[in-house]
Amino acid sequence: RITSNIIRAVAHRPTLQRRFPTPRNKEISHLWSPSSPHIQETPSRTMGWWLPPPRDDGVDGEGPVYVSKILLGEGHRFKYEVRLEGRDVVITGKAVEATDTSRAEYSYERRHRLPDEIDLNTVKTKVTSNGNIVVVTAKFKQ
Repeated sequence: RITSNIIRAVAHRPTLQRRFPTPRNKEISHLWSPSSPHIQETPSRTMGWWLPPPRDDGVDGEGPVYVSKILLGEGHRFKYEVRLEGRDVVITGKAVEATDTSRAEYSYERRHRLPDEIDLNTVKTKVTSNGNIVVVTAKFKQ
């Protein structure tokens, strides 16, 4: 909410518009228009949320899609394995740090429960290139 209020202030107040070039103001104002469906709900980065179809003309619109971004933390340490157990997406990681005099083992596990309305055959997961976020996407049951 705070971010949206700040951006609305920048996009719609003439005194603040002078600080930013015109193309930036146009870009901001169309993103935060009252008719935009994405503004009404701001999702948490660890909770799932519903996205409307990308287009209404049927070209890309395959219905609503469930998307969840799960923040993993220090991704450089672990090698992650993502698997589906029932309705849970389970993320496990293991790391071993060994020196000449010591050895340390670290493990990590995180679970994310999928809603009942999700078709489990359409669940896809992807770890970002820096290894800090797992993106889970799925379609709803027909």
